[in-house]
Amino acid sequence: MQKKLLKIFQELEQDYKELIVQTDSSNNIFQCVMKAAFAKSYEFNCLCNNLSNPHDSFFLMASLRGICEDLISIKYLKEKITIDRELLLSLLVQKGTFEGIIVQRNFFKENKPEQIIIDNENFDELFDKLSIDIKSILIKNGLKGDKEFPSVAQMATDTKLIKLYNYLYYATSELVHFSPGLLMRLGWAENMTSTTFKFSTKNFHKYYYDFNSYYAAFIFIEFYKAFKKDLELEKKFKGQIKQIVNLLDDQLRMPEIVTFEECNMKPPSVITQLLLKSTKRLSGK
Repeated sequence: MQKKLLKIFQELEQDYKELIVQTDSSNNIFQCVMKAAFAKSYEFNCLCNNLSNPHDSFFLMASLRGICEDLISIKYLKEKITIDRELLLSLLVQKGTFEGIIVQRNFFKENKPEQIIIDNENFDELFDKLSIDIKSILIKNGLKGDKEFPSVAQMATDTKLIKLYNYLYYATSELVHFSPGLLMRLGWAENMTSTTFKFSTKNFHKYYYDFNSYYAAFIFIEFYKAFKKDLELEKKFKGQIKQIVNLLDDQLRMPEIVTFEECNMKPPSVITQLLLKSTKRLSGK
């Protein structure tokens, strides 16, 4: 599947390069954000389908969550924020910069106080003012304004992407948070009777390789559906998107969070899976 997907994305390369060019960003931050997120999704697809060493796939999987959250947040901004959207994005950019300055100030104060960094006593006050301004815009758009911005889960619910978000949130959370189960999963033995285990992120790498490839393409399709008119994607991307959809649909199994194999259970036979697939197609579901 990876080779076929890579070929499709390579066919899109020239159109992709033309798409990501932006001549003016001062008055169209939202357009820039859309293009940047689309570029991130496209380039991740190229990367995870063209790895020189698939054994490194474990470390890429966490990126799926960020790409998924980009999709959800930008779709939410498009559908729910119609008043002062450009100003809101500008304020969010500024707030992120000030927050980074404050956080790094505290870190360097403890670890390398002699290092000269960007800082100013007014940054804390400016940070608080930005929070107030952001809440004001949210209220203008009919939101409560009790939070500076809705949670990703809430935005996913409002944009009808909550099931995708929950799935990828759970699948990737174990990679960015402490998880005894995930760490134990890194230990594998040569056979079922062995009592000696070897721990490595390279164990089970085929699972991560397939998971990244499949869901990166899955999210890319969602990007297309959400922003095809805004980015004029239908003109040049429609044929390749159809190829990606068909390729994903041809796979007998979507990568699962918990697999039969890791639970030492026999997976459904290929014949059973083909019969179920045929039944689904005949029923039109």
